Amino acid sequence: MKNKRYFVFLLFAVASNVLSSPQNKPEGIGEISNNLFNAEMGIHKFIQAVCITSGIALILAGFIQFRKYRKNPIVTKLSSVVFNFCVGLALIGLAFIPFQL
Repeated sequence: MKNKRYFVFLLFAVASNVLSSPQNKPEGIGEISNNLFNAEMGIHKFIQAVCITSGIALILAGFIQFRKYRKNPIVTKLSSVVFNFCVGLALIGLAFIPFQL
């Protein structure tokens, strides 16, 4: 139920940004496409922030699991530690790929 609310909010936010008119005059196709590209730049920054945040969280989870692995190797597998650490690094690296239109 919550996901539907966020999706509807996101849909209205993008639509209002794309179709917004600064002077309430009829717009051409060029103005609408310009607003659409501005909305994509905002979405790119949001995705970049999510990648960095989740990457840091996965690296921290990897370190916490590594501490548990050092105490008792039977409970935590080393493969899960390495996987969390590598995916965290990949997400942080993904955030720094330049966005080009």
